[in-house]
Amino acid sequence: MHVVKEMLGHSSIRQTESYAITEEQTIGREMSELKNKLHGRPKSIPENELATLNRLEQEKKAIREKYNIQQP
Repeated sequence: MHVVKEMLGHSSIRQTESYAITEEQTIGREMSELKNKLHGRPKSIPENELATLNRLEQEKKAIREKYNIQQP
C-alpha cells in the first residue's frame, strides 16, 4: 500500500486506502452484475416500468379480443 501511495503521489496512506476501499466496492458491484449476466438473471425492473408493461399487455389483450385475433 505504501508503494502505491508513493506512485500515486498521495500525501497520506489514508488517502490511498480510501481509493482501495472504493475500488473494492466497485469491483464487488461489477462482479455481481457479471454473475447475473452469466446466470441469465435480469437486472431488477423499476416498478413504474413494470406497471407500463402490464398496462400494455392489457391493451394488447383487449385489441386481440376486439378483432378476434388468435395468439400465435
